[in-house]
Amino acid sequence: MFVPQKLVENSSSKHGAATTSNNKKWPPSSGPLPQKKLNPRPISSPFSLSVCSFNVLADSYCNPRSHKCLPDAEFVFDSEKRLQLLTQTLTRLTESYDVLCLQEVDLYDEVIWPTMDKLGYDGFYARRAEGRSDGCAVFWNKLWVNIDTETVDLDDLAGSGVTGTATATGTACTSNSSPVFGIVRSLLRKNVAALVVLEHVESKHRVALCNAHLFWNPGYEFVKLLQTKYLVDRVDALARKHSPNPIDALMPVVLCGDFNSKPGSFVHRFLLDGFIDARKVAPWRYFPDEEGTFDVDDVGDGKACPVNDTEVSVEDVEREFDRSVCFGDDEKNIEEEKVEEFFSFWTNVNDLPSRNGEWKNKIAKESKIDFIDDDGLPKVRYLLDFTLNRLCRWLRIFGIDAALETNEEERQRTKGSRVVLFERCRAERRTLVTTSNKLILRKDCPPGAYLINARDLESSLAHMLLTHGIVLEPSRFLTHCTVCNGSITEVTCTQTKISLFETMNAPQDPNMSVFSCDSCSQPYWWSEDPGSSAARVKDKATNLFKLALRAGVPIKGDLSVFNFVDVEAERQLGRNEVGDKQKLDVIHWLQQKKLKHSFKFQSAYDELPFTNVTSDFVGALDHIFFDPEKWLMLSRLHVPSTFNELNLSDVPSGHLLPSKSWPSDHLAIGVTLSFKPKGKHCNDCGCGCIPKNIMSMFEMAELRKKARAKKDKKAHMPGADKW
Repeated sequence: MFVPQKLVENSSSKHGAATTSNNKKWPPSSGPLPQKKLNPRPISSPFSLSVCSFNVLADSYCNPRSHKCLPDAEFVFDSEKRLQLLTQTLTRLTESYDVLCLQEVDLYDEVIWPTMDKLGYDGFYARRAEGRSDGCAVFWNKLWVNIDTETVDLDDLAGSGVTGTATATGTACTSNSSPVFGIVRSLLRKNVAALVVLEHVESKHRVALCNAHLFWNPGYEFVKLLQTKYLVDRVDALARKHSPNPIDALMPVVLCGDFNSKPGSFVHRFLLDGFIDARKVAPWRYFPDEEGTFDVDDVGDGKACPVNDTEVSVEDVEREFDRSVCFGDDEKNIEEEKVEEFFSFWTNVNDLPSRNGEWKNKIAKESKIDFIDDDGLPKVRYLLDFTLNRLCRWLRIFGIDAALETNEEERQRTKGSRVVLFERCRAERRTLVTTSNKLILRKDCPPGAYLINARDLESSLAHMLLTHGIVLEPSRFLTHCTVCNGSITEVTCTQTKISLFETMNAPQDPNMSVFSCDSCSQPYWWSEDPGSSAARVKDKATNLFKLALRAGVPIKGDLSVFNFVDVEAERQLGRNEVGDKQKLDVIHWLQQKKLKHSFKFQSAYDELPFTNVTSDFVGALDHIFFDPEKWLMLSRLHVPSTFNELNLSDVPSGHLLPSKSWPSDHLAIGVTLSFKPKGKHCNDCGCGCIPKNIMSMFEMAELRKKARAKKDKKAHMPGADKW
């Protein structure tokens, strides 16, 4: 495990924590945990709220296999001793905090609830689904009363719409025969969140709190992003439900928990920025590294992005793609329609779409940057199982990078235990397409694997293109070799042309434009003969193109050699057709260039080096978010920023958690917030109210009446007629 040296050395904290030194250790032996004061409380503020978030480490998860190299192992793995330390720690936290949001709470009835009840706290517990013993709990003291609670089951994403209401199409998608069952399976993680609306006893102000625990795996960033989007939408709905004026005065919201996401991650940036390009995290574009995750956020603009304490630039991405490309003879197992069906074609050079070098540009050898689309996103690349050789050819006709499982790989998969398909998907950054339910159900199956209905390949193709947000470019059709997936390039050498003609037993025409695959040397040329393989393949490509248009697959660029296709007419035919199309609603989120939420969040901690410290991982996964327009941060809990600060005993690996002084592998974080009262209205107030100095119609009528009476009185005064 790589650990920055600055975490080991003693240093002054620059993360809003108190200064540490050689003799400054954490936690202190007694009393409240130290706080870092930031701002004084405004006199006009009607109330303040102090919130602590703490993953307490479920007793069922605390074992030698998951927590290695602990100097205090004898103490930590003694359940009775560790739980006693946990109750002491919770007691110390209640000395400073009104609300405690706890994650990984498993012994709720036996330990946690009796402890908090004795301390005068009420609570709400959201237990995870069957098969899991822990959950999320929220506790509050007597300054607050409960108005409403909700348990958010994040597995709802797998079979519901974006509003959280189950739909028929969503239910259909949960079947293991659904094309998107690979994504559905990835979403079923039994994660939960607890939502609570509290009311301040004195001021009667209300607050909505969310305590969440997201999926842990760094290879499933799209799952965590979808969970977060669903979560903030549910929080927004609950807050609006209990706000007296939800349009103009939504109650303040605090979001906290174990998000299993580092600062700068997709989830973290989504919450802070209010939006994110969700396409970058879609499982058909985003692939984890061996050591963590591969961030494609800045691919295409040359900017570097931090990943695992390193920087990944666009050059790194290109090198990675160059290393992983696998074109070769291993894929020459497509024998169903022989070589002539792979559209060797010939015609007069004048019939070629060579205007302004268009054809040469179209079939030029793909450069590394061709793996990145116009939006700076990695292009979708497929790996199909051995049974899908026909679909593989169709994808290549569309100019899509599609690799095929080899004979040997198929033999190992069906007769052995090794699934090379999974290894290739990860190594080559490809999306698996298969007809096998059993492959999809395997635990090691790559996320986002797509299940194809072999009985209806054409409709399945259109559905897959829509699901993955593929934009077809007709100018790139017929640029991939249908035999091996290599790039088709023009042959300029006359001798090479003659050799190809002789090999294929074709008529020799020195003026004919000839092309060949840069990998397997398969030759290609045009022909207008209706009976030629070239004409048959062009007809097939045209039919596939029309099918995609009817299904609503987007296109861009020139129609090239398919300019005879009436795009609008095909679109209209598709709108008139009624079909049973399965669709998972949350896939729409993964296709959004700007996936949004309605809050303006700020993190209580700008830069934490860690909140989770074990022998396998060190990083900041726990967060508290609030709206700075509604809250002023008064103070926050001190969080250690060096290993020496955690190493109370000054022994090797003494910083690892849990320990005999701290009961969990996560550190607690906390913040005290003061509610910002709404400012006074003015004449040009933009909130829609009526300022006090604006008179009503009745008041204005009364004022006019008094003015007329005064004028009449003045007119009847003695001497008024002289004027």
